[in-house]
Amino acid sequence: MLAVNVTEVKALHELFRKLSSSLVDDGFISKEEFQLGLFRNNKKQSLFADRTFNLFDSKKDGLIEFGEFVRCLSILHPDAPHEEKLYFQLYDIWQTGYIECGEVKEMILAFVRESIGIGSD
Repeated sequence: MLAVNVTEVKALHELFRKLSSSLVDDGFISKEEFQLGLFRNNKKQSLFADRTFNLFDSKKDGLIEFGEFVRCLSILHPDAPHEEKLYFQLYDIWQTGYIECGEVKEMILAFVRESIGIGSD
C-alpha cells in the first residue's frame, strides 16, 4: 500500500515528467537524469546517488519508470510503516543483511569526498 495520497502522486508525476525529459524525453529516468536532478551535473560520481538510483530501479534495467519512482518515494514517505523504509538497504552496500563497519566507513568517506569535491568531475 502506498503512503502517498492522490495530490502527492500528481506532484510526483510532474517531478517525474521533468526529470525523465531533462536529457531524453522518453518517459524514463536514466542514471544521468537522476544525477542531474540531484546535483545539476550528470557527470558527477557519487556512491550515494548510485546506491539511491539502484534502489529506485527495482527492475534493474538501468531506467526508472513512474511506478518504480512512486513506489520508492512512497516507502521513504514519513507515513510509510517503519519496517518498509529503504534506509537500511541504502547502507547495506554489500547486501549481506547487516550494516558492517567497512560499509559505514565506505559511505562516510564517500560523503566526505563528495562534499569537498574530491574525485568529482
